[in-house]
Amino acid sequence: MNQHFRRKRIDGEPIVWEREVIKNELFHQNPDYPADDSILAYDNERYIRALLGLAGQHSYPQKNIPIADVRIEDVEYKNAEDEKDRTAKKIDRFKSPLTFKPIGNKIYLIVEEIPSILYNREFEFQPISKTKGDERSSLTMKTPPLNLKLNLYEFVKSNMRNWYPV
Repeated sequence: MNQHFRRKRIDGEPIVWEREVIKNELFHQNPDYPADDSILAYDNERYIRALLGLAGQHSYPQKNIPIADVRIEDVEYKNAEDEKDRTAKKIDRFKSPLTFKPIGNKIYLIVEEIPSILYNREFEFQPISKTKGDERSSLTMKTPPLNLKLNLYEFVKSNMRNWYPV
Protein backbone atom coordinates (compact mmCIF):
# COMPACT_ATOMS: atom_id res chain seq x y z
CA MET A 1 0.00 0.00 0.00
CA ASN A 2 2.90 2.30 0.69
CA GLN A 3 4.03 2.06 -2.95
CA HIS A 4 0.45 2.57 -4.18
CA PHE A 5 0.02 5.80 -2.22
CA ARG A 6 3.53 7.07 -3.01
CA ARG A 7 2.37 7.43 -6.61
CA LYS A 8 -0.49 9.68 -5.42
CA ARG A 9 0.05 13.37 -4.73
CA ILE A 10 -1.31 16.02 -2.39
CA ASP A 11 -0.45 19.57 -3.45
CA GLY A 12 2.19 18.16 -5.80
CA GLU A 13 3.97 16.18 -3.06
CA PRO A 14 4.00 12.36 -2.87
CA ILE A 15 2.09 10.85 0.04
CA VAL A 16 4.36 9.75 2.89
CA TRP A 17 3.41 6.67 4.91
CA GLU A 18 2.86 7.20 8.66
CA ARG A 19 5.61 4.75 9.60
CA GLU A 20 8.32 7.15 8.43
CA VAL A 21 6.72 10.09 10.22
CA ILE A 22 6.25 8.17 13.49
CA LYS A 23 9.86 7.00 13.34
CA ASN A 24 11.25 10.48 12.63
CA GLU A 25 8.97 12.50 14.90
CA LEU A 26 8.22 10.19 17.86
CA PHE A 27 11.12 7.72 18.11
CA HIS A 28 13.93 10.20 17.46
CA GLN A 29 12.28 13.21 19.04
CA ASN A 30 14.47 16.09 20.15
CA PRO A 31 14.50 15.95 23.99
CA ASP A 32 14.30 19.76 24.13
CA TYR A 33 10.96 19.76 22.29
CA PRO A 34 8.16 20.59 24.80
CA ALA A 35 6.26 17.39 25.67
CA ASP A 36 2.94 19.23 26.01
CA ASP A 37 3.08 20.42 22.38
CA SER A 38 1.65 18.36 19.55
CA ILE A 39 3.51 17.86 16.30
CA LEU A 40 1.29 18.40 13.26
CA ALA A 41 2.17 16.22 10.27
CA TYR A 42 2.58 17.85 6.85
CA ASP A 43 -0.45 17.57 4.58
CA ASN A 44 1.17 14.86 2.42
CA GLU A 45 2.06 12.71 5.49
CA ARG A 46 -0.88 10.35 5.96
CA TYR A 47 -2.03 7.52 8.23
CA ILE A 48 -2.40 4.86 5.50
CA ARG A 49 -2.39 1.76 7.72
CA ALA A 50 -5.79 2.80 9.16
CA LEU A 51 -7.45 1.88 5.86
CA LEU A 52 -6.65 -1.80 6.52
CA GLY A 53 -7.97 -1.79 10.07
CA LEU A 54 -7.58 0.50 13.02
CA ALA A 55 -6.33 -0.48 16.46
CA GLY A 56 -6.38 1.77 19.49
CA GLN A 57 -2.69 1.17 20.15
CA HIS A 58 0.49 -0.10 18.47
CA SER A 59 3.29 -1.82 20.40
CA TYR A 60 7.01 -1.62 19.67
CA PRO A 61 8.82 -4.45 21.51
CA GLN A 62 12.20 -3.85 19.82
CA LYS A 63 14.95 -2.92 22.29
CA ASN A 64 16.43 -0.15 20.14
CA ILE A 65 13.17 1.84 20.08
CA PRO A 66 12.59 4.26 22.99
CA ILE A 67 8.81 3.93 22.78
CA ALA A 68 6.88 0.97 24.21
CA ASP A 69 3.50 1.83 22.68
CA VAL A 70 1.74 4.51 20.69
CA ARG A 71 -1.87 5.17 21.70
CA ILE A 72 -4.05 6.32 18.78
CA GLU A 73 -7.06 8.55 19.31
CA ASP A 74 -9.67 9.98 16.94
CA VAL A 75 -9.21 13.79 17.13
CA GLU A 76 -12.75 14.57 15.92
CA TYR A 77 -14.16 12.45 18.76
CA LYS A 78 -11.72 13.89 21.29
CA ASN A 79 -12.72 17.47 20.38
CA ALA A 80 -16.50 16.89 20.19
CA GLU A 81 -18.50 19.35 22.27
CA ASP A 82 -21.04 17.05 23.92
CA GLU A 83 -21.47 13.36 24.73
CA LYS A 84 -24.15 12.81 22.03
CA ASP A 85 -21.81 14.20 19.36
CA ARG A 86 -18.96 12.05 20.71
CA THR A 87 -20.74 8.70 20.52
CA ALA A 88 -22.09 9.37 17.01
CA LYS A 89 -18.67 10.10 15.55
CA LYS A 90 -16.24 7.91 17.47
CA ILE A 91 -13.84 5.72 15.51
CA ASP A 92 -11.98 3.72 18.14
CA ARG A 93 -11.31 0.45 16.39
CA PHE A 94 -12.05 -0.61 12.85
CA LYS A 95 -12.12 -4.18 11.51
CA SER A 96 -9.90 -4.87 8.54
CA PRO A 97 -11.74 -4.90 5.21
CA LEU A 98 -9.63 -7.96 4.29
CA THR A 99 -10.64 -11.34 5.72
CA PHE A 100 -8.65 -14.51 5.04
CA LYS A 101 -10.70 -17.74 5.28
CA PRO A 102 -8.78 -21.03 5.10
CA ILE A 103 -11.06 -23.84 3.91
CA GLY A 104 -9.42 -27.17 3.22
CA ASN A 105 -6.19 -26.58 1.33
CA LYS A 106 -7.30 -23.20 -0.08
CA ILE A 107 -7.33 -19.72 1.41
CA TYR A 108 -10.18 -17.46 0.41
CA LEU A 109 -9.91 -13.69 0.64
CA ILE A 110 -13.01 -11.62 1.33
CA VAL A 111 -12.55 -7.99 0.30
CA GLU A 112 -14.92 -5.33 1.62
CA GLU A 113 -15.12 -1.64 0.78
CA ILE A 114 -13.32 0.83 3.04
CA PRO A 115 -15.97 3.10 4.65
CA SER A 116 -15.87 6.74 3.51
CA ILE A 117 -15.87 7.96 7.13
CA LEU A 118 -12.31 6.64 7.46
CA TYR A 119 -10.92 9.01 4.82
CA ASN A 120 -9.43 12.40 5.74
CA ARG A 121 -9.94 11.56 9.41
CA GLU A 122 -7.52 13.08 11.90
CA PHE A 123 -5.80 10.94 14.55
CA GLU A 124 -3.44 11.75 17.41
CA PHE A 125 -0.51 9.44 18.12
CA GLN A 126 0.51 9.61 21.79
CA PRO A 127 3.84 7.87 22.50
CA ILE A 128 4.29 5.89 25.71
CA SER A 129 7.99 5.80 26.56
CA LYS A 130 9.87 2.77 27.93
CA THR A 131 11.83 5.08 30.24
CA LYS A 132 10.06 6.71 33.18
CA GLY A 133 10.17 10.49 32.92
CA ASP A 134 10.80 10.47 29.15
CA GLU A 135 7.81 12.59 28.11
CA ARG A 136 7.30 12.95 24.38
CA SER A 137 5.11 15.15 22.21
CA SER A 138 2.13 13.65 20.42
CA LEU A 139 1.76 13.63 16.64
CA THR A 140 -1.41 14.52 14.73
CA MET A 141 -1.95 13.05 11.25
CA LYS A 142 -4.84 12.42 8.84
CA THR A 143 -5.78 9.40 6.77
CA PRO A 144 -5.70 9.80 2.96
CA PRO A 145 -8.36 12.12 1.48
CA LEU A 146 -11.57 10.74 -0.04
CA ASN A 147 -10.57 11.87 -3.55
CA LEU A 148 -7.73 9.30 -3.32
CA LYS A 149 -10.12 6.53 -2.29
CA LEU A 150 -8.56 3.07 -2.57
CA ASN A 151 -10.45 0.46 -4.57
CA LEU A 152 -9.29 -2.42 -2.40
CA TYR A 153 -10.62 -5.10 -4.74
CA GLU A 154 -8.64 -3.71 -7.70
CA PHE A 155 -5.59 -3.18 -5.47
CA VAL A 156 -5.61 -6.81 -4.30
CA LYS A 157 -6.29 -8.09 -7.82
CA SER A 158 -3.33 -6.19 -9.28
CA ASN A 159 -0.88 -6.92 -6.44
CA MET A 160 -1.41 -10.59 -5.61
CA ARG A 161 -0.11 -13.43 -7.76
CA ASN A 162 -2.07 -16.63 -8.25
CA TRP A 163 -5.23 -14.96 -6.99
CA TYR A 164 -8.53 -15.73 -8.65
CA PRO A 165 -11.81 -13.95 -7.90
CA VAL A 166 -14.61 -16.28 -6.78
